[in-house]
Amino acid sequence: MARSPQKKAKLFCITLNITINNKHLLSAMPALHKLLIIVALVVYGSTWALAQDDEYTRQSKTNTSIDTVKPSNITARQLPETWWQKHKDKISTGGNLSINYYNGWVVQLSPLIGYKFNKYIMLGNTFNFAYYENGYGIGRSISTYGVSPFARAYILPRLFLHTEYENNYIKVLNTATQPIYIYNWLAGAGITYPIVGNVYATLSALWVVKTNYARFYQNPIIRGGIIVGF
Repeated sequence: MARSPQKKAKLFCITLNITINNKHLLSAMPALHKLLIIVALVVYGSTWALAQDDEYTRQSKTNTSIDTVKPSNITARQLPETWWQKHKDKISTGGNLSINYYNGWVVQLSPLIGYKFNKYIMLGNTFNFAYYENGYGIGRSISTYGVSPFARAYILPRLFLHTEYENNYIKVLNTATQPIYIYNWLAGAGITYPIVGNVYATLSALWVVKTNYARFYQNPIIRGGIIVGF
């Protein structure tokens, strides 16, 4: 806001009176001017330095935030999805474990892994291990091991048709006999029941379509197990 001419005149008169009436002040004016100039420069320099420091701090924070964001984005773009990341939702695993007593102890373990191509078709394989304390009434302990590739067709969300081809070897324990190869073509149907999350219980009934050892199974074959999806 500009001063009026009257105020300027009063200010000039006051300054003139002080200068004339105080000779010591007049003699001290050059030194006082220097002191005022030095103080003004110091204040201005301090203000400018603080402003620059504040600007530098803001730029540093901005650069830091940018630097912390960019590498993660670059890394995410550079790393392609692995096969497991792309297909894990289609893979299921599980199996069944049974322990019972029938003319001796019988222990069966059959882990499986399957790949679901779509919501209707699953292909996979079961690994068969079993121990019979009195195998097939022969009075000797036997063990079986083998693999069973299988296929499932889900005709309804919880109902499926199942077929598999067992390839097992039977070994009579504590003897010098060689393992005997037995195959069984099985077919039937089953249901799945959700337990929690991606964990399902399965129950199926299978029949022997073809075999080279009729005494291995008796129809129907009832199986229960667990399926876990990723």
